Amino acid sequence: MQPFTPLNVFTGAPSIIFMNSQADELDLIKEIQLALGRNEVVFGETGNTDKSIGLLPKHWYIILGYYKLDTNAVLFRLRDGKGNTNWCGDWGRDD
Repeated sequence: MQPFTPLNVFTGAPSIIFMNSQADELDLIKEIQLALGRNEVVFGETGNTDKSIGLLPKHWYIILGYYKLDTNAVLFRLRDGKGNTNWCGDWGRDD
């Protein structure tokens, strides 16, 4: 954990930076869940995504919460800071 991140300096909120290559997917999900449980501000960046599903490629989203399904899949609630897009895939508003 870095003691001072740009988010921490800007907002005063506790923050941690994770690089996707530093952890496997399950570890990353666990760390996000723990950070949300501590009321920390959590951001995530998309990789090279398909814009047609509603996530912009190489774009940052605020992770507001999560829901764990019985199948152990995890759904994350995201907010686009610019507010220009909506998720169009499965589990979206129109699904």
